[in-house]
Amino acid sequence: MMETISQQAANLRHEWETDPRWAGIERTYSAEDVIRLRGSVAPEHTLARRGANRLWQLLHSQDAVRALGALSGNQAVQMVKAGLQAIYLSGWQVAADANLAGQIYPDQSLYPVNSVPEIVRRINNALLRADQIAWSESPDGLGDGDGPHWLAPIVADAEAGFGGVLNAFELMKSMIDAGAAGVHWEDQLSSEKKCGHLGGKVLIPTGQHINTLTAARLAADVSGVPTLVIARTDAHAATLLTADIDERDTPFVTGERTADGFYRVRSGMAPCVARGLAYAPYSDLLWMETSTPDLQEAREFAEAIKAVYPDQVLAYNCSPSFNWRAHLDEATIAKFQKELAAMGYRFQFITLAGYHALNHSIFELAHGYAREDMSAYVRLQQAEFAAEPLGYTATRHQREAGTGYFDLVTQAIKPAAETTALAGSTESAQFASARLPGLGVTGPADGLGGLGQQLPGAAARAGQQAGAARGGGDAGRLERLVVVAGVLVDQVALPPGRDEQRHDQDDPGRAEDPADAHRLEPRAERVRPHRDVVHRPRHADRVQHGPRDQPDPGQAGRQRGDPGDDDQQPGQQRGAREGAERQQQPGGVQQASAAGRKCRRRGARYRGMKLVERPSAAEEHRRGQHDGQRDSVEMPHVCLLSGAHAAAK
Repeated sequence: MMETISQQAANLRHEWETDPRWAGIERTYSAEDVIRLRGSVAPEHTLARRGANRLWQLLHSQDAVRALGALSGNQAVQMVKAGLQAIYLSGWQVAADANLAGQIYPDQSLYPVNSVPEIVRRINNALLRADQIAWSESPDGLGDGDGPHWLAPIVADAEAGFGGVLNAFELMKSMIDAGAAGVHWEDQLSSEKKCGHLGGKVLIPTGQHINTLTAARLAADVSGVPTLVIARTDAHAATLLTADIDERDTPFVTGERTADGFYRVRSGMAPCVARGLAYAPYSDLLWMETSTPDLQEAREFAEAIKAVYPDQVLAYNCSPSFNWRAHLDEATIAKFQKELAAMGYRFQFITLAGYHALNHSIFELAHGYAREDMSAYVRLQQAEFAAEPLGYTATRHQREAGTGYFDLVTQAIKPAAETTALAGSTESAQFASARLPGLGVTGPADGLGGLGQQLPGAAARAGQQAGAARGGGDAGRLERLVVVAGVLVDQVALPPGRDEQRHDQDDPGRAEDPADAHRLEPRAERVRPHRDVVHRPRHADRVQHGPRDQPDPGQAGRQRGDPGDDDQQPGQQRGAREGAERQQQPGGVQQASAAGRKCRRRGARYRGMKLVERPSAAEEHRRGQHDGQRDSVEMPHVCLLSGAHAAAK
């Protein structure tokens, strides 16, 4: 049975009184007002709630939360991947190149009011996709510490509210619908709004801005989300005021009027402190916009606010509008944010970072390209490769955009589909990396052959590590190594009771195991994920056979069946091997094409791949396939599953 308005209001009132989140927050309205405005159906705002709770937790558990201004969803993804915990969304950047009018505007509230909420939504959608890709590539989900917290909280710019209190109320609701965690509001006249680092700013009376903050808080309460309300003052540089009716503004009014009818006021620290103290009870963070990076100025404001509100959280704009080297030496720049954090500036951000990074990087590329042709772009590509050990993955742009994720969607709907996209892509063929579990990045591979040459040694080291972990020293073995469209599947569990090491031994006299009668040919195109297969994100997409799985040259050539498949010519080197050098036998690679074929391979079911009879151990011995010299690490079952994923029945 639905609770009555009075019952819901009593619960909300109790929350305001007892939850530490609301300590010190003042509201001019009642809990009954909030419940009456909610309606009988209360939509959930999952992203906004999660973001607000996380941002609040970060602000109260860390010295400082640092953010960069993002211009797009892709920029936000890279910021999170690089280690940032929050995203800032600047109205300046939206005006300049990301608004719904499709125009280039200065920061004067000229763009459509719903532009910032829509960019919030786009950023959240990009972060959601990154999370989905990472989750789908993980062995069994992601826990705390397993990569980035993708849904980083977004702090968005509401400028001066685009109108009166009703406009602010509706704008705040739009921000929450889009998933914003925090929203900031500045005390300028919205119809004359300017960037904080432009001239001609007109302040509104202190009380009027409190009304704007109250409208934003009411919208959050009605939405049932603890969105952070951030109050910003531009009184440090503004010299105009709409009216002198508020006594808190009177000490700073000069008495002069302009031709526009505005009052002239004195700017500086004193009006900033006065306004900050007035806004504090109605906000979660305070932000004083400044004209230069001045630690002493920041300390003066912080001390004045905290003398009255010791728990007040502060925000600081490390603005690109400052000429940093003109004001500070290197040592001061290096310690600048740490000193801010010690003063209580817990949220520190660079508003226009996305704009400047985008423009400079593309200018640098275009400048080089205009003069050096492809050499300029290849430098960029090599820089991307070099960044991969740090976690950068956008070199593989198809994967980054979700191609593999949507391949999984296709395979879930049509298990035998031949239309998945990563299989056979240039990215899977050319953007491999010889990276194995536990080894980190060993360097980008040069396509197919390079990876085949790098793999055995790396695999040997991995096997030695695995063997040592099991107490077997250097005698450890990699039982199965499978690369699946950028995901390395490095272990397949056998049915209970199967002796896995026994299978790897070349014992011509042992009884033939029916399960060993077949082997998987390389480049099997369609596979469904097996529950016993461990998936790990990998750069590799192609792995050569180990010596144990060397196909019979005649048989493999006869079964190729595709005259156009010259993926591996007779006599081409099949891979490198540690411990002994020998000539590789000519052979062929079969392109698997029979959709829906099934084979059971040691407890794993695979679909859509052709099989080749493998000679018995005794027959291989008679053919001289093995020279008696065994490596300390064997790779008996290494195969390529290009673009496919292992799957359970």
